[in-house]
Amino acid sequence: VHRFGSLYGLGKDQLVCLDVVGEAVRWRQPLAEGSLILVDGHLVILEQMSGRLRVVAADPEGFRERASLDVLGRSPAFAPPSFAGRTIYVRNHQEMVAVDVVGSDGAR
Repeated sequence: VHRFGSLYGLGKDQLVCLDVVGEAVRWRQPLAEGSLILVDGHLVILEQMSGRLRVVAADPEGFRERASLDVLGRSPAFAPPSFAGRTIYVRNHQEMVAVDVVGSDGAR
């Protein structure tokens, strides 16, 4: 995903932030393989094999995890997360889970 001149991607066992203009790697973070979307300046990552949901600041200065939650009972999840309203949706082959997002001000 692209945000303000930085490109974030999740590949084999690492999350990477690239400088789009200079084409340089800004940072790398070991992380399980999965899929990601951008929501309100945060990367929402669903780890493929564990079903763990992670929220990471989309920050070119470094990796900052904001939240982490096992949402699918450690079951594989191959579909990317979805976002609507103030809810993140994740699914695997057996179930679907909705996670309400609460802002720093307590608003849902």
